[in-house]
Amino acid sequence: MKIFRKLLGMLEPTPEPVPDITTDPPRLVPKRRRRRAPAEAATLSPKEQATAEGRPWVNVLGLEFDPQNPTVGSFELDWNELFVKQLLMSGFQGDTEEQIVDQWFQSICRHVVAETWEQVQADPANRVSRRDLGNGRIEVG
Repeated sequence: MKIFRKLLGMLEPTPEPVPDITTDPPRLVPKRRRRRAPAEAATLSPKEQATAEGRPWVNVLGLEFDPQNPTVGSFELDWNELFVKQLLMSGFQGDTEEQIVDQWFQSICRHVVAETWEQVQADPANRVSRRDLGNGRIEVG
């Protein structure tokens, strides 16, 4: 009960006794190992954090394109070693990390194009209808 009263400020804390230097020899306090502060952990980059946690990581660092011809461009990617290992385990092949990641990125781009094409074709307004008129003629509409 005293603890609750002390926490609530109902009881005044008792002062600690002051050691007498002449009779009590000074005690050496062992140095404690300092743990990494949360602020230090926050200074790690996302790539370093993922690597430290054992997670695959990839990120798009930049995109460049020709203002005169915006269909021509390139992406700059960054990844960790665990990401490349994951790609290798998934069946991607190459002699260098860059080739493996490039193969993965190209497959992502192909998948996006194929999915977009399927969505366009699934829309009835975009379908091309053909009707055989006979005598080798076809109506396209």
